[in-house]
Order: sequence, then structure tokens, then C-alpha cells
Amino acid sequence: MTTGNGVQDKNDSPSVNALPLGYQSLTVLAAERHGDLPFRKRRDYHFAKALHATPIAADEFSRGHLHFPIVFTKSDPVLPVALLGMEPGKNDFVTADGKWREGAYVPSFLRRYPFALARESKDSERMLLCADLTAPNFDPEAGPSEEKLFQDEKPTEFAQSILDFCQKYEEAMAKTRRTAVQIDKLGLFEDAQVTVERPGGKKVKIDGFRIVSEDKMRALDDAALADLARRGIVGLIAAHHYSIAQFSGITSDIV
Repeated sequence: MTTGNGVQDKNDSPSVNALPLGYQSLTVLAAERHGDLPFRKRRDYHFAKALHATPIAADEFSRGHLHFPIVFTKSDPVLPVALLGMEPGKNDFVTADGKWREGAYVPSFLRRYPFALARESKDSERMLLCADLTAPNFDPEAGPSEEKLFQDEKPTEFAQSILDFCQKYEEAMAKTRRTAVQIDKLGLFEDAQVTVERPGGKKVKIDGFRIVSEDKMRALDDAALADLARRGIVGLIAAHHYSIAQFSGITSDIV
């Protein structure tokens, strides 16, 4: 299925350099192959139980900062991530039965699962709607289907709503990447690490991430600071700073 509402040609294959975190596969959705594909609306986060960090869009900072630390990667280009676990391979927000922690915000990166967009080819602007068909939502043994993705060889309203969500996610992340690059160009990032105390008294050192330096922010000239404020970036940085308080059981300052 394409971003232009058309039915995907059976010979199309997406350009996927690497699967999104937590996905086991990506298959282009096409009416001729998936017209009878069962889909059930179930929120099962088992796929994310080993994800201790996921990308997060800038427009999610205002909600996310109340529940988990939002930090920045040391990669090039830099990207904000929601830190969902204090140890690699463990998501503290996923319960044993695959539910998300009650009342906690779920990043849109995870809410879009099992769907995602992929480019038709490396140099193409055309995006294809794909799905991880290993997800339990598609299990034919789990009971009757709740939704159809295609009807009369056309995407249903439900499928279109999924496509719209995935498009908005991609647009939000593109804007987020541009914002992070702007912050990086001003030289505001600094490497950081923190030690947290886990249940049982175990201390875990977390490093390999960056934060926006408050000292470097204060050192900006008025024009640069005003420009950040006009772009709404100052508010994002403030939410990022507030989120640092979500490092539970901090036993040493962030350095």
C-alpha cells in the first residue's frame, strides 16, 4: 500500500536498510496478497520488552518527560531517545504479560507497531505501508478478525488511518532530526553518565548518551537564544532537562 492511496503492485519491494527496533520483518501490504489478512486490535508490547531506548519525536517531549528520561544519542546525526530501561535489553515499562505500565506515556515509535513506512527504493520518495506479519495481531488462530485492511482491492478507512498515523510519525521525526541538528550546530551537547540504584541495591552506570548543557545554553548570545525561543526549541530543551529527574534512584549527579 502506498502513501498515495493506491493498491501496491505485487512486484514492489521496499528499501529497508535495517528493521526498526523490535520488528522481526517488514512486508509491503498489498490487496492481492493481503485482502483476507486478519487483523485484531490488541496492545501487546512483548515485542518491546528488550528495548531499553527508542526514538522519540520532539512533539512528544511535553508528555514523555513526565515518565522517562529523554536524552540524545552520540551518533551522527544526533537523535533524541526515550530511555525506557536502566539496563540494556530490559524495558522497565513492559510487564510480564506484555502490557505497558499503567498510566505511562507510550512513544509513537511503539504505538505504530506492527506497521511502518519504507521507501520503495533507496532514491525514491515513494513510501510503502508495511507490516511485521509475525505480530500477534495477525495470528489466524487467535479468533475472528476485527478489522480489514483491504476491501474490493482498495484500502479500508482503517488502513488509511494507519497510513495517516505512520505518515505523521515520519514527518514528526524528520522535524525532530532537523531540530537536533540545529542544537548540535550550536555546540550545546555534552557527554553525560549517571549511576542509578536498582532493586536490591545493585548500582548500574549508564553512559553513552548526551544532554544539552545548561552552562552552554547560558553562554549563548541573546540573538541565538532568541532564535531558539522563536523556533520553540527552548521549550523542548526545558522538557528534556525536566525529564532527567526520571532517572529513578540516582546515586550520583549526572556528569
